[in-house]
Amino acid sequence: MSLVLALSAALLASEAIPEAVVQAVEQVESSGRGARTPKGDGGKAIGCLQWHASAWKDCSAIRLKAGLAVYPYSDAAAPIRARDYARTWLTVLKVRLATQIGRQPFPGEIWLAWNLGWTGYERYGFSWAHVSRVKFDKARQVNSLAWGLPKRPAVSR
Repeated sequence: MSLVLALSAALLASEAIPEAVVQAVEQVESSGRGARTPKGDGGKAIGCLQWHASAWKDCSAIRLKAGLAVYPYSDAAAPIRARDYARTWLTVLKVRLATQIGRQPFPGEIWLAWNLGWTGYERYGFSWAHVSRVKFDKARQVNSLAWGLPKRPAVSR
């Protein structure tokens, strides 16, 4: 986590996730329901981006260190704040993944690190070829949405 905390506001800005990726992640996480998104993961995740308290706390620490505005976890239910935090957290995941896998990650790979958590995705060797079919299909959906591609049918595996 120390590498992550070393990310500056300038690096977060220069490596910023495109808005299309934030929108793709939101669509996959909440099916476009916005503020009406119910709690997920057995009530542990809130808001249109399904934030867990621990991820919000980690993101807050990074934002504080980078001189960005910090908000309480209850704001994860507010779409504008959830998206603002998502831009930060997805950028952090993108930078970490690029370092880990030696190339720029695809939007779906970034989503897998978001959805499974860093440690969860690490269990799969940071390879989406090893995740469940459901996660694989959702990662593909993130790619398609982020890149503006037509939706393709799920793959049988």
